[in-house]
Amino acid sequence: GFSSDSGLVGNIVVENTNFDIMDWPRDLKEFAKGRSFRGAGQTARLQLEPGTEVMRGRFDFREPYLLDQPIGFSWGIYYFGRDRGPYEEERIGMKWGFDHRFEEGLLKDWTAGVDFRTEVVKISDLEFLPAKDIREAKGNTYLSSVEPWLVHNTTDNVFNPTKGHKFRVGWEQY
Repeated sequence: GFSSDSGLVGNIVVENTNFDIMDWPRDLKEFAKGRSFRGAGQTARLQLEPGTEVMRGRFDFREPYLLDQPIGFSWGIYYFGRDRGPYEEERIGMKWGFDHRFEEGLLKDWTAGVDFRTEVVKISDLEFLPAKDIREAKGNTYLSSVEPWLVHNTTDNVFNPTKGHKFRVGWEQY
């Protein structure tokens, strides 16, 4: 694709929603035929977005039933780079979190979770006379955050919902 803001962009995604991190291939042939890393209900996703102005990449993993309980564990790493004209911005980070799905009782259809994020932001290649805020941000900055959240989901189908609702509220604090 193309946009006036991001230039020429592409998007490549490989996702397996029935992943099994413990099902390693016995040989290269088994891997090539897609007969490995399958069957545990985990999700693994690799996303690459190359472009002329913006570059993104991320890998995410999710275990929906940690220790055979309705407790989810998510983990991901990511890269973001952008030529902003008067300077360049790069972000490299990691995000991980836990959630608990309530399957019965008063809290049925609710999920509560907490996510944690660590990130390095690099501002570089400043052009002549950049804004004061940009000059002050030059170099590496380290960010960390925590985000507690709640979701109420009563939809009847994950892929093609016809009734119900999904409501999410959260607060990310740096």
